[in-house]
Amino acid sequence: MRLCLTRLLLLASIVSTMGCASHTLLSLKTQQTIQSKYQKQVFYLKHSFFVGPFFAYDDRFYISERAFDERVLIESLGGDPILAREPTGILPLGTQVTVQSIEFPTSSAMAERKLKSPRHFTWVTLHSSDGDPGKPYVLVLTREFKKTSDFKEVLEKFLATRNPSKDFANRSPEVIEAMNHKSVVKGMRADALLKSRGYPDKISRKFIEGVKIERWQYAQNRVVVLQADQVKSWQGFPSERLRLLSKPTPVPSSKPQP
Repeated sequence: MRLCLTRLLLLASIVSTMGCASHTLLSLKTQQTIQSKYQKQVFYLKHSFFVGPFFAYDDRFYISERAFDERVLIESLGGDPILAREPTGILPLGTQVTVQSIEFPTSSAMAERKLKSPRHFTWVTLHSSDGDPGKPYVLVLTREFKKTSDFKEVLEKFLATRNPSKDFANRSPEVIEAMNHKSVVKGMRADALLKSRGYPDKISRKFIEGVKIERWQYAQNRVVVLQADQVKSWQGFPSERLRLLSKPTPVPSSKPQP
């Protein structure tokens, strides 16, 4: 009886391991090289980020430059999206963060992750001095990496080695506030919109009497129209503002521009 039980437990272990195949193409050595290079390194957020509960986990936060309902990371067996819970705050552009850990979706890592979490992707755990020291932030990288340069390219879309908020010091107070609160205001430039709402899913472009008109689509009914690289109109974005979880970077006073 004891032998049979042992065999059953062994079989269950094998099946469990087989069901959690690795989802990374990086060798163990390359993973360790990346982890050694980036852990404890200081960066600055290249966008303002929504912050909220990290899916099935209560001991960490999920951060995304896009609205939580615009990025589907998990689906049910029936193909329905499983979204993160509503965001509770915002980390403004230029917030300083430190990389705590980088966890690739290896078979062992996926076996330990909760089912209702984006377990097939890479998790970059970040710490901010303004945040809860016991609850780190998790940045989810969805791209598949084949080499170290792939990881660097993707990480640099979200994190910068110098504070990007200084590049917007001469913008109007209204635009700076909108960027920090992930809002959209008329007249803000395309680069400021990018820092506020992130990269859209689709950009369509046309010219009317020599003037460039762009339509940035973030979701089916969430669109921004830009004329000559400045916001003209928008629809579908929530009007309420979430609280900032860290202090925006002070910028020197200068003649404001849009």
